[in-house]
Amino acid sequence: MAEIPENESTISTGEEKTSIIKNSGIRDTEKNSISVWCTEDIDEGLESANRRFIRQQAKYQINRFIEDKLEGSELATTDDIDEALDRIIRERQLERDKFKDAVPTGKRGRRKQKQVRADNRLDLFIDKVLEGAITKISDVYTGLLVKMQPLTGRIKVKEAALSDKMAAAVDRVDFCIDNAIDMTSQRIILVIEKQREARNWCEAHKHRLLGAVAVLAIFAGSASLFVGHITAYEYMYNGKVIGIVKNQQDVYKTIDIIGDKLTYAYGAEIIIDKEKDISFRKVIGTGMQLDSKEDVLNQFTYLRDMNATAYAINVDGKQKAVLYSRKCAEKILKDIQNSYLSSSSTISYESVGFAENVDIVEVNTKIGNIQKEEQVLEYMLTGAVQIKTYEVKSGDTFGEIARSLGLTSEDLQAANPGVNPSRLQIGQSIILNRVCPVLTVQTTEIAEYTVPIDYEITYEETSALYKGEQTVKSSGVKGQRQVVAQIVRNNGDEVSRNELSSKIISEPKAQVVLKGTKDLPPLIGTGSFIYPTRGTLTSRFGPRWGRMHNGIDLAAPVGTKIRAADGGVVISAGWEGALGYCVRINHGQNKTSVYGHCSKLFVKKGDKVYKDQHIANVGSTGRSTGSHLHFEIHINGVPKNPLKYLN
Repeated sequence: MAEIPENESTISTGEEKTSIIKNSGIRDTEKNSISVWCTEDIDEGLESANRRFIRQQAKYQINRFIEDKLEGSELATTDDIDEALDRIIRERQLERDKFKDAVPTGKRGRRKQKQVRADNRLDLFIDKVLEGAITKISDVYTGLLVKMQPLTGRIKVKEAALSDKMAAAVDRVDFCIDNAIDMTSQRIILVIEKQREARNWCEAHKHRLLGAVAVLAIFAGSASLFVGHITAYEYMYNGKVIGIVKNQQDVYKTIDIIGDKLTYAYGAEIIIDKEKDISFRKVIGTGMQLDSKEDVLNQFTYLRDMNATAYAINVDGKQKAVLYSRKCAEKILKDIQNSYLSSSSTISYESVGFAENVDIVEVNTKIGNIQKEEQVLEYMLTGAVQIKTYEVKSGDTFGEIARSLGLTSEDLQAANPGVNPSRLQIGQSIILNRVCPVLTVQTTEIAEYTVPIDYEITYEETSALYKGEQTVKSSGVKGQRQVVAQIVRNNGDEVSRNELSSKIISEPKAQVVLKGTKDLPPLIGTGSFIYPTRGTLTSRFGPRWGRMHNGIDLAAPVGTKIRAADGGVVISAGWEGALGYCVRINHGQNKTSVYGHCSKLFVKKGDKVYKDQHIANVGSTGRSTGSHLHFEIHINGVPKNPLKYLN
């Protein structure tokens, strides 16, 4: 067992009423400790030494108690051990209470009391740990003594070694805890002293400190005002910068009232999500152009990227136009239909609609995508191109084809860059690009109209005409038939017709035609020329406008018959540039005749013709200022004055 120093007293089992502390001379230490706490210089090391001394005394007395019991003739009971432990704990608590009462009052006392309370809590924790450890040790000892009484001698040696180890471990833990308490106490005291010095210094320099605080407050306020003055916010719509405002609330308040103005301006329902669509970015600077509330309102009013609810016209599932309202879209479709309706009293409509599948659907779009009503209507009426082909027939000219189609020669030429207008061939295809509506207005109408009834033609022979020639003796008169029919049209063009009823209003009158029986004259030149057509002489042979005019001009209406001036063989018939459609006849004897600016030709190269035969019609083709026949006579290849040869 551990030995106790000479200056430490002992405690026996019979001295239950005798205090460990009294025997150990702790009262002198207590008095010294109290006097130390009351002085200005607190000796914390002495207190720690006193606490360690008391614990060491307790451990020593426990060891002695256990040794005495083991050396006795009878084993100690558990009750004796518990009573001894309780007595030790009570005496230690009594000593702590006395020590606490001796702590001085005042600020220094309150600080000391806080430290004492902390020490007491630590002592209680250590006591509790020691109490549990000693109790368990005593229980183990008691059990071992009862079960292993024959081995008491050998156990005493091992038990003594175990007790020494436990005592050493408790000493080490207690030493570490005391060091931590000492360091903490010293730091607390140092902080308190620093606080006292700082308070005294502030008290001595309070006027200077108040002035410095005032200067700092003024500086902070000025800095705050300056920063607020140069700080603004860029406001953005869907990431696009719109402008700069001083206060974000100006934008939010404007958005709350902007719906009515935008609806009035565009006629569409405008959608603005303040949380999703609007964002801000802080900017700092001077001389920034800030937007007022009115500016913010105008910026949003004319923002083309703003989300809006509109209505689209879909044709066969494809979007063709976007309008601000369903009513506007319906009006446009109605106007397109009305453009193909007739106001005639003889026509009534069974149905009016579209050949395509047309829908009006609500869509979410941008304001900039909403189209104007006039633009949509024009596009719907002219936005598509219809391609057709025309086959050239005998007698057709390029200009006549263009006019019949409602086009200019330039437009028809642009659509057919590979076609030479002066060299059309019968059966040649010409492409026609016609502007047509995007939608096909399909109407079913009940129409009442009259239809002409063709007359019959009867023939009478006459010797006044050559064989093969005919002339009308009496013109025929067409009859009339009143018809009621169902007609289907697409964009005004008839698709089908079904006659529902008809009645004859007037009968036709037959036409009488005289057929010639006289033998044809020779198909060779006679050497004399007749006037090729009936008309007015408008230009003579000779110099004209600074150049030579190689023939005469006979003005006559378009379609007037042109006859061969003499018999012969056609050497050319077709387009000849400035002369337009032209016929040349070889009359033999080195004589030829030329017929220019014709509108229609009835002969071809190689045909044999007789004098006075119908070979062409008067026109104004080629380089011509009006409808007339340009007539020339060439002898030995040299142009001559036709007036000298005509009878």
